[in-house]
Amino acid sequence: MFLKNKAIPREDPVFVRYSYIQAVADVIEGNYPCAQSAAIELAGLQMQVTFRDHNKKIHIKGFLKDKLPRFVPAPLLTANRKIEEWEEDIFAEHARLAGLSSLDAMLSYLNHVRNWSFYGSTFWTVQTVNKTDQLPDQVVLAVNSNGIQILKVSTKEPIISHRYSDIYSWAYKRNAFAFVSGALSKQKFQFATPQGKDIARTLQAYVDILLEEYKAEKSKKSESASEGFSEAKAE
Repeated sequence: MFLKNKAIPREDPVFVRYSYIQAVADVIEGNYPCAQSAAIELAGLQMQVTFRDHNKKIHIKGFLKDKLPRFVPAPLLTANRKIEEWEEDIFAEHARLAGLSSLDAMLSYLNHVRNWSFYGSTFWTVQTVNKTDQLPDQVVLAVNSNGIQILKVSTKEPIISHRYSDIYSWAYKRNAFAFVSGALSKQKFQFATPQGKDIARTLQAYVDILLEEYKAEKSKKSESASEGFSEAKAE
């Protein structure tokens, strides 16, 4: 569970490191698609975490030859770009970060990817059942702490976003998942997928967590108001 509304706790380096490792994996494997410029910036931060400050004697042509798949997203590696070009750009970005601590480099990496709308999502590729002009035959459902996003398969570009406050209900069966959304005019979305149960369970888990947070925050505000009233009465 990834809660985008919560800041990364700098005082918990273990949490930061595990969050960073997960983010790197999602970027490198292409789960989080990104442009070449963003990939270079993130690779520079990853270099800083892995190798500390840039060293002109060590970080030279050929240094990343066998390591490049660990630093550049798999979808971008298939582009018509030479290893030397990747190295030049990544080394330049790495050198710019001299003096940045490993913890700060990890936090910068996380702050970058947390700005992406699909950060922290679990993704499912599904078949659209109730065809509309809005949706292609196949889409990606992304579930995160904001709600459900329907994305394009190849680019993960958002097609429609549904916040939890707009989602009326959801249901699943063995080979399907569906949900109803819309504050004013309700619309049903149906998809063929064998992972319907997993999608529903992930949605429920986020809703349970968000409700607990809401109750805790409401209780805290109520206690603060009560304490304030008691003090005023005592005066």
